[in-house]
Amino acid sequence: MLKKIIEASQTKSSMGVSNADFLSAVCGDKFPMGKYPARMICGKVLGSFEARVKAAGIRGIPISNLSQIPSSPDSNNYFCISSFLPSEMSKIVGIDGLEHKTALWSRKSEFFHQMKCISLDDLGKKVNLNSVTLPPSAIIETSPGNYQAHYFLAGDDTYNRTKCEKVINGLADAGLTDGGAKGLNRFMRLPVGSNSKKHLTEKNGQYFQTRLIHWEPKKIYALDELISHYNLSLRPFGNRRIKQIDIGVQLKQDVDQYWENLLSKVESKNLIEGVNLNNEWITVECPWSENHTDKAARIAGLASPNIRNGWIGAFHCFHRSCRDKNLKDLFAFIGQGGINACK
Repeated sequence: MLKKIIEASQTKSSMGVSNADFLSAVCGDKFPMGKYPARMICGKVLGSFEARVKAAGIRGIPISNLSQIPSSPDSNNYFCISSFLPSEMSKIVGIDGLEHKTALWSRKSEFFHQMKCISLDDLGKKVNLNSVTLPPSAIIETSPGNYQAHYFLAGDDTYNRTKCEKVINGLADAGLTDGGAKGLNRFMRLPVGSNSKKHLTEKNGQYFQTRLIHWEPKKIYALDELISHYNLSLRPFGNRRIKQIDIGVQLKQDVDQYWENLLSKVESKNLIEGVNLNNEWITVECPWSENHTDKAARIAGLASPNIRNGWIGAFHCFHRSCRDKNLKDLFAFIGQGGINACK
Protein backbone atom coordinates (compact mmCIF):
# COMPACT_ATOMS: atom_id res chain seq x y z
CA MET A 1 0.00 0.00 0.00
CA LEU A 2 2.66 2.50 1.07
CA LYS A 3 4.92 1.53 -1.79
CA LYS A 4 2.15 2.30 -4.30
CA ILE A 5 1.54 5.72 -2.74
CA ILE A 6 5.26 6.54 -2.97
CA GLU A 7 5.55 5.33 -6.56
CA ALA A 8 2.56 7.47 -7.56
CA SER A 9 4.09 10.50 -5.85
CA GLN A 10 7.12 10.54 -8.13
CA THR A 11 5.07 12.17 -10.88
CA LYS A 12 3.35 14.67 -8.59
CA SER A 13 4.44 18.25 -7.98
CA SER A 14 4.62 19.83 -4.55
CA MET A 15 1.31 19.78 -2.71
CA GLY A 16 1.68 23.37 -1.55
CA VAL A 17 1.20 22.49 2.13
CA SER A 18 3.10 24.85 4.41
CA ASN A 19 4.58 23.88 7.75
CA ALA A 20 1.85 25.96 9.42
CA ASP A 21 -0.82 24.05 7.45
CA PHE A 22 0.77 20.76 8.49
CA LEU A 23 0.92 21.63 12.19
CA SER A 24 -2.62 23.02 12.15
CA ALA A 25 -3.77 19.60 10.94
CA VAL A 26 -1.64 17.77 13.50
CA CYS A 27 -2.90 19.84 16.40
CA GLY A 28 -6.51 20.02 15.26
CA ASP A 29 -8.78 22.22 17.37
CA LYS A 30 -6.00 22.55 19.93
CA PHE A 31 -4.02 24.87 17.65
CA PRO A 32 -2.71 27.46 18.19
CA MET A 33 -1.71 25.86 21.46
CA GLY A 34 -1.17 29.08 23.35
CA LYS A 35 0.89 29.07 26.52
CA TYR A 36 -0.42 25.94 28.23
CA PRO A 37 0.26 23.34 27.09
CA ALA A 38 2.96 23.72 24.43
CA ARG A 39 3.84 21.89 21.25
CA MET A 40 7.53 22.14 20.51
CA ILE A 41 9.09 23.21 17.22
CA CYS A 42 12.66 23.66 16.07
CA GLY A 43 14.33 25.35 13.11
CA LYS A 44 18.06 24.86 12.57
CA VAL A 45 20.11 26.71 9.98
CA LEU A 46 22.03 24.63 7.51
CA GLY A 47 25.61 23.74 8.30
CA SER A 48 27.49 21.26 10.42
CA PHE A 49 24.46 19.26 11.49
CA GLU A 50 26.29 16.33 13.09
CA ALA A 51 28.67 18.51 15.09
CA ARG A 52 25.85 20.74 16.34
CA VAL A 53 23.67 17.81 17.41
CA LYS A 54 26.58 16.08 19.13
CA ALA A 55 27.47 19.25 21.04
CA ALA A 56 24.06 20.52 22.07
CA GLY A 57 21.30 18.20 20.92
CA ILE A 58 18.15 19.45 19.21
CA ARG A 59 16.29 21.93 21.36
CA GLY A 60 12.86 23.35 20.65
CA ILE A 61 10.64 26.22 21.67
CA PRO A 62 6.89 26.11 22.36
CA ILE A 63 4.51 27.28 19.65
CA SER A 64 2.45 30.25 20.72
CA ASN A 65 1.44 31.54 17.27
CA LEU A 66 1.70 30.60 13.61
CA SER A 67 4.48 33.09 12.88
CA GLN A 68 6.89 31.13 15.08
CA ILE A 69 6.78 28.02 12.92
CA PRO A 70 10.03 27.65 10.95
CA SER A 71 9.16 27.89 7.28
CA SER A 72 12.41 28.36 5.37
CA PRO A 73 13.18 25.59 2.88
CA ASP A 74 16.84 26.23 3.67
CA SER A 75 16.80 25.04 7.29
CA ASN A 76 16.30 21.82 9.22
CA ASN A 77 12.73 22.18 10.46
CA TYR A 78 11.22 19.91 13.11
CA PHE A 79 8.09 19.42 15.17
CA CYS A 80 7.54 17.27 18.24
CA ILE A 81 4.83 14.60 18.11
CA SER A 82 3.62 15.51 21.63
CA SER A 83 2.76 18.59 23.61
CA PHE A 84 4.21 19.29 27.04
CA LEU A 85 3.47 21.13 30.25
CA PRO A 86 5.82 23.68 31.79
CA SER A 87 8.58 22.01 33.76
CA GLU A 88 8.64 24.90 36.21
CA MET A 89 7.76 28.55 36.59
CA SER A 90 10.10 31.41 37.34
CA LYS A 91 9.73 35.12 37.90
CA ILE A 92 11.22 37.83 35.71
CA VAL A 93 11.18 41.60 36.08
CA GLY A 94 9.52 43.20 33.07
CA ILE A 95 10.16 46.60 31.51
CA ASP A 96 7.37 47.88 33.74
CA GLY A 97 9.49 47.07 36.76
CA LEU A 98 7.02 44.45 37.99
CA GLU A 99 7.55 40.72 38.50
CA HIS A 100 5.91 38.44 35.94
CA LYS A 101 5.62 34.65 35.84
CA THR A 102 7.24 32.89 32.93
CA ALA A 103 7.24 29.21 32.06
CA LEU A 104 10.31 27.07 31.53
CA TRP A 105 9.92 24.18 29.14
CA SER A 106 11.33 20.71 28.74
CA ARG A 107 10.59 17.77 26.44
CA LYS A 108 11.21 15.30 29.26
CA SER A 109 8.55 12.59 29.30
CA GLU A 110 7.42 13.41 32.85
CA PHE A 111 6.01 16.69 31.51
CA PHE A 112 4.04 14.94 28.73
CA HIS A 113 0.59 16.37 28.03
CA GLN A 114 -0.82 14.82 24.84
CA MET A 115 0.25 12.98 21.71
CA LYS A 116 -1.60 14.13 18.58
CA CYS A 117 0.55 12.34 16.02
CA ILE A 118 2.33 8.99 15.93
CA SER A 119 5.12 8.63 13.42
CA LEU A 120 6.89 5.80 11.64
CA ASP A 121 10.53 6.60 10.87
CA ASP A 122 13.10 5.36 8.34
CA LEU A 123 10.58 3.75 6.00
CA GLY A 124 12.40 2.48 2.93
CA LYS A 125 15.87 2.36 4.46
CA LYS A 126 15.32 0.33 7.63
CA VAL A 127 11.63 -0.57 7.39
CA ASN A 128 10.05 -2.48 4.50
CA LEU A 129 7.50 -0.24 2.79
CA ASN A 130 5.15 -3.18 2.23
CA SER A 131 4.79 -3.70 5.99
CA VAL A 132 2.92 -0.39 6.39
CA THR A 133 -0.63 -1.33 5.41
CA LEU A 134 -2.76 1.28 7.21
CA PRO A 135 -3.01 4.49 5.10
CA PRO A 136 -1.17 7.34 6.90
CA SER A 137 -2.44 10.88 7.25
CA ALA A 138 0.81 12.19 5.77
CA ILE A 139 4.08 10.93 4.31
CA ILE A 140 7.23 13.04 4.09
CA GLU A 141 10.36 12.13 2.15
CA THR A 142 13.18 13.16 4.49
CA SER A 143 16.14 11.90 2.45
CA PRO A 144 16.39 10.15 -0.94
CA GLY A 145 14.22 7.02 -0.74
CA ASN A 146 13.63 7.43 3.00
CA TYR A 147 10.28 8.43 4.50
CA GLN A 148 8.41 9.34 7.67
CA ALA A 149 4.73 8.40 7.84
CA HIS A 150 2.40 10.13 10.28
CA TYR A 151 -0.92 9.04 11.76
CA PHE A 152 -2.89 11.99 13.11
CA LEU A 153 -4.65 11.06 16.34
CA ALA A 154 -7.80 11.86 18.30
CA GLY A 155 -9.35 10.49 21.47
CA ASP A 156 -9.05 10.84 25.22
CA ASP A 157 -6.38 8.15 25.41
CA THR A 158 -3.93 10.44 23.58
CA TYR A 159 -3.48 12.02 27.04
CA ASN A 160 -2.60 8.62 28.50
CA ARG A 161 1.19 8.64 28.64
CA THR A 162 1.53 4.94 29.41
CA LYS A 163 -0.72 3.82 26.57
CA CYS A 164 0.97 6.15 24.07
CA GLU A 165 4.38 4.78 25.04
CA LYS A 166 3.12 1.21 24.71
CA VAL A 167 1.81 1.88 21.19
CA ILE A 168 5.10 3.50 20.10
CA ASN A 169 7.09 0.57 21.48
CA GLY A 170 4.63 -1.91 19.98
CA LEU A 171 5.14 -0.40 16.52
CA ALA A 172 8.92 -0.62 16.95
CA ASP A 173 8.72 -4.21 18.20
CA ALA A 174 6.64 -5.08 15.13
CA GLY A 175 9.36 -3.66 12.86
CA LEU A 176 7.14 -0.85 11.59
CA THR A 177 9.48 1.98 12.62
CA ASP A 178 13.13 2.44 13.42
CA GLY A 179 13.89 1.06 16.88
CA GLY A 180 15.65 4.32 17.71
CA ALA A 181 12.51 6.34 17.01
CA LYS A 182 10.82 5.48 20.29
CA GLY A 183 9.70 8.09 22.75
CA LEU A 184 6.91 10.60 23.23
CA ASN A 185 9.33 13.48 22.79
CA ARG A 186 10.65 12.65 19.33
CA PHE A 187 11.27 15.42 16.82
CA MET A 188 10.17 14.69 13.25
CA ARG A 189 10.85 16.73 10.14
CA LEU A 190 8.31 19.20 8.81
CA PRO A 191 7.33 19.01 5.12
CA VAL A 192 9.12 22.22 4.15
CA GLY A 193 12.82 22.27 4.95
CA SER A 194 16.17 20.68 4.18
CA ASN A 195 18.18 17.78 5.51
CA SER A 196 21.73 19.03 5.98
CA LYS A 197 23.33 15.76 7.06
CA LYS A 198 26.78 15.76 5.50
CA HIS A 199 26.40 12.55 3.50
CA LEU A 200 23.28 13.95 1.78
CA THR A 201 25.00 17.06 0.46
CA GLU A 202 24.93 17.13 -3.32
CA LYS A 203 28.04 17.81 -5.34
CA ASN A 204 26.86 21.36 -6.03
CA GLY A 205 26.62 22.05 -2.31
CA GLN A 206 22.83 21.81 -2.20
CA TYR A 207 21.12 19.96 0.63
CA PHE A 208 18.26 17.52 0.20
CA GLN A 209 14.92 19.30 0.55
CA THR A 210 12.18 17.44 2.39
CA ARG A 211 9.01 16.74 0.42
CA LEU A 212 5.41 16.00 1.38
CA ILE A 213 4.28 13.20 -0.93
CA HIS A 214 0.99 12.14 0.66
CA TRP A 215 -1.57 14.33 2.41
CA GLU A 216 -4.89 13.18 3.90
CA PRO A 217 -5.29 15.43 6.97
CA LYS A 218 -8.89 14.35 7.55
CA LYS A 219 -7.75 10.76 8.04
CA ILE A 220 -7.57 10.72 11.85
CA TYR A 221 -7.11 7.61 13.92
CA ALA A 222 -7.74 6.38 17.45
CA LEU A 223 -4.86 4.57 19.15
CA ASP A 224 -7.00 1.42 19.35
CA GLU A 225 -7.30 1.40 15.54
CA LEU A 226 -3.51 1.19 15.21
CA ILE A 227 -3.33 -1.47 17.91
CA SER A 228 -6.01 -3.56 16.20
CA HIS A 229 -4.83 -3.13 12.61
CA TYR A 230 -1.20 -3.99 13.32
CA ASN A 231 -2.06 -6.51 16.06
CA LEU A 232 0.41 -4.79 18.35
CA SER A 233 1.81 -6.50 21.40
CA LEU A 234 1.88 -3.85 24.13
CA ARG A 235 4.66 -4.48 26.60
CA PRO A 236 3.90 -3.55 30.23
CA PHE A 237 5.71 -0.68 31.87
CA GLY A 238 6.87 -0.40 35.46
CA ASN A 239 5.32 1.95 37.99
CA ARG A 240 5.71 5.63 37.28
CA ARG A 241 7.51 8.02 39.59
CA ILE A 242 4.27 9.81 40.47
CA LYS A 243 3.95 9.45 44.23
CA GLN A 244 0.55 8.31 45.42
CA ILE A 245 -0.78 7.00 48.72
CA ASP A 246 -2.94 3.94 49.23
CA ILE A 247 -5.73 4.80 51.65
CA GLY A 248 -8.26 2.47 50.03
CA VAL A 249 -11.03 5.02 49.54
CA GLN A 250 -14.02 3.56 47.72
CA LEU A 251 -15.66 5.30 44.81
CA LYS A 252 -18.59 7.23 46.26
CA GLN A 253 -21.09 9.78 45.04
CA ASP A 254 -19.31 12.45 47.05
CA VAL A 255 -16.04 12.26 45.08
CA ASP A 256 -16.80 15.52 43.27
CA GLN A 257 -17.60 17.24 46.56
CA TYR A 258 -14.39 15.88 48.09
CA TRP A 259 -12.33 17.24 45.17
CA GLU A 260 -14.06 20.61 45.35
CA ASN A 261 -13.37 20.84 49.07
CA LEU A 262 -9.75 19.84 48.62
CA LEU A 263 -9.20 22.48 45.93
CA SER A 264 -10.83 25.05 48.18
CA LYS A 265 -8.39 24.23 50.99
CA VAL A 266 -5.40 24.37 48.64
CA GLU A 267 -6.63 27.62 47.12
CA SER A 268 -6.92 29.14 50.60
CA LYS A 269 -3.14 28.78 50.81
CA ASN A 270 -2.73 30.60 47.46
CA LEU A 271 -1.08 27.56 45.89
CA ILE A 272 -3.18 27.00 42.76
CA GLU A 273 -1.62 28.26 39.54
CA GLY A 274 -4.97 28.04 37.74
CA VAL A 275 -3.85 25.82 34.85
CA ASN A 276 -5.90 22.75 33.98
CA LEU A 277 -3.66 19.97 32.69
CA ASN A 278 -5.43 17.36 30.52
CA ASN A 279 -8.49 17.30 32.80
CA GLU A 280 -6.56 15.36 35.47
CA TRP A 281 -3.57 17.32 36.75
CA ILE A 282 -3.45 20.98 37.72
CA THR A 283 -0.34 22.95 38.50
CA VAL A 284 0.18 24.17 42.04
CA GLU A 285 3.02 25.89 43.81
CA CYS A 286 4.94 23.41 45.92
CA PRO A 287 4.26 24.26 49.58
CA TRP A 288 7.93 23.50 50.32
CA SER A 289 9.47 25.47 47.44
CA GLU A 290 11.44 27.61 49.87
CA ASN A 291 13.45 24.48 50.66
CA HIS A 292 14.33 23.91 47.00
CA THR A 293 17.92 24.68 46.10
CA ASP A 294 16.57 26.32 42.96
CA LYS A 295 13.90 28.68 44.27
CA ALA A 296 12.52 29.14 40.73
CA ALA A 297 11.69 25.43 40.50
CA ARG A 298 8.48 25.63 42.49
CA ILE A 299 5.84 23.96 40.30
CA ALA A 300 4.18 20.75 41.46
CA GLY A 301 1.13 18.76 40.31
CA LEU A 302 -2.15 17.91 42.01
CA ALA A 303 -4.19 15.12 40.43
CA SER A 304 -7.95 14.86 40.59
CA PRO A 305 -9.47 11.66 42.04
CA ASN A 306 -9.60 8.81 39.52
CA ILE A 307 -9.37 5.05 39.38
CA ARG A 308 -5.57 5.14 39.04
CA ASN A 309 -5.14 6.84 42.42
CA GLY A 310 -7.93 5.13 44.33
CA TRP A 311 -10.29 8.10 43.92
CA ILE A 312 -8.32 10.26 46.35
CA GLY A 313 -6.11 12.28 44.01
CA ALA A 314 -2.32 12.55 44.10
CA PHE A 315 0.41 15.11 44.72
CA HIS A 316 3.83 15.20 43.06
CA CYS A 317 6.69 17.70 43.11
CA PHE A 318 9.46 17.25 40.56
CA HIS A 319 12.17 18.75 42.79
CA ARG A 320 14.58 16.25 44.34
CA SER A 321 14.20 17.67 47.84
CA CYS A 322 10.48 16.78 47.73
CA ARG A 323 10.86 13.25 46.40
CA ASP A 324 9.25 11.82 49.56
CA LYS A 325 6.33 14.26 49.67
CA ASN A 326 2.86 12.98 48.84
CA LEU A 327 -0.82 13.76 49.39
CA LYS A 328 -0.61 13.06 53.13
CA ASP A 329 2.00 15.79 53.44
CA LEU A 330 -0.21 18.17 51.51
CA PHE A 331 -3.12 17.42 53.85
CA ALA A 332 -0.88 18.20 56.82
CA PHE A 333 0.27 21.46 55.24
CA ILE A 334 -3.24 22.75 54.62
CA GLY A 335 -4.14 21.83 58.18
CA GLN A 336 -6.72 19.16 57.38
CA GLY A 337 -4.98 16.18 58.83
CA GLY A 338 -6.33 13.63 56.37
CA ILE A 339 -8.66 12.77 53.54
CA ASN A 340 -11.79 12.58 55.72
CA ALA A 341 -11.51 16.28 56.56
CA CYS A 342 -12.15 17.13 52.91
CA LYS A 343 -15.32 15.08 52.58
